Amino acid sequence: MAGHYGTLQCDGWKNVKKNHLLAFMVSAAGEVRCTHVHNVSAARKNATALLDMMKDELGYNEATLGVVNIGACSDASGESRAARSRLLAQMPHLLVVDCYSHQIQLIVGDYLKKNPTVSLHIQQLTDVANWFNNHSFALGLLAREQATTRTIILVLLMPNLTRWTTHSLSVDRFLDLEGDLKSVVAKQEANLVVAAGTKAKAKAKAREIIGYIKNESLWNGLRPISEHLQPLAVASLATQGIDTRPDIVILVLGKLYKIYSDILQRDGTKTEANSAHPLFICALYLNPLVSFQIFNGNVIPPLAIWGMCAKLYKRVFRAEVVPDCFATEIRDYHYHRGAFSDEFWNSDFLAALYAEQAIPLQDPLEIWRAHYQQNPITKLAVLILSFVCNSAGCERLFSTKGDIHTKKRNRLGPQKVRDTAVVKMDIRREHAQRGLVRQRLKRRFMKEPAPT
Repeated sequence: MAGHYGTLQCDGWKNVKKNHLLAFMVSAAGEVRCTHVHNVSAARKNATALLDMMKDELGYNEATLGVVNIGACSDASGESRAARSRLLAQMPHLLVVDCYSHQIQLIVGDYLKKNPTVSLHIQQLTDVANWFNNHSFALGLLAREQATTRTIILVLLMPNLTRWTTHSLSVDRFLDLEGDLKSVVAKQEANLVVAAGTKAKAKAKAREIIGYIKNESLWNGLRPISEHLQPLAVASLATQGIDTRPDIVILVLGKLYKIYSDILQRDGTKTEANSAHPLFICALYLNPLVSFQIFNGNVIPPLAIWGMCAKLYKRVFRAEVVPDCFATEIRDYHYHRGAFSDEFWNSDFLAALYAEQAIPLQDPLEIWRAHYQQNPITKLAVLILSFVCNSAGCERLFSTKGDIHTKKRNRLGPQKVRDTAVVKMDIRREHAQRGLVRQRLKRRFMKEPAPT
């Protein structure tokens, strides 16, 4: 990590001993590493204390790890956002944003809370899944019914806001099992009531669950919910990677806006667009695989983007003025002249070059690093495309710590759990680099299009 641009990440977590832990990580050179985990159970949780710890971490990353600090990212809780705002006021050269993987999940939460009908259907789905999963005889009947038409027995998934994408996956799974659930209710209704037990309250609950399955309004209501949640599930996956750059974020948000605008216009609802942050516009513009081709010149003319890039250059490099060659170089980049001409900078060739890899990786940073490094446009592009717009690394750390610090191993101290988790994550990373880890299957949130 030494010599590379790094992004500070932080997030809080409560362990099995109910200790409130604050984790700090640094993302640099395509890796995320844990630096410190603080037990702040007995400390006041406010922006001032968090700000002091963030500054200490930035100093540690620079002095000990040799990382060049370029920004910080955390969730949007009150003290976190306030601490980042004060950090930006004291260090205006840093790039500071909310964690966009958390932001996507907040959208899911708002969607569920502000739509009473949606909340009702999700609650009914949860009741059905929970009831079947808690009654082995009923679950066995469902599995036997599936065996008549399927080679793989599917299980009902429980939605959980703290487990990203589970709402979309649980709704899709429920719709996949619509025929099986209706069939088992039609054939085994009496046995399902018996499976609930002998108490009248338990039997009444069983009849309520059966009523949900028979009610077509539940199934008709879940289909549009599935359509609404699928794009958010894809966006959640796209924004939780270790290399979630600003250009990825703006493309994801743009795609979400387009999808939901189409849905709202279909329903007769008007939408309004908000102005995007200059950081994201500049990052997208400086992605050579996208460049200016994606922008509408009538909405954002090239001159406006050049001004954003110049202002961002002065900010991140703490310069009073941009270099004399900046204006010439950015015009050359825009019009494919000079060092950026098709002779040296053919975007079709670059895209084909990355597409030929076993695992296609379209990383604009690799392209910029192969360019002339003293070029001010290159320096700016490498810096802002090295910035990571999430704190999902902390979430992965917490998941690993949760596997280590269990109820049976509750006497482990925070530092020992942290050290064990770091070693485990380092071994996992090393195995992945050596190709010893089996590649994960592609996540599929929607049905594949039919071949033409």
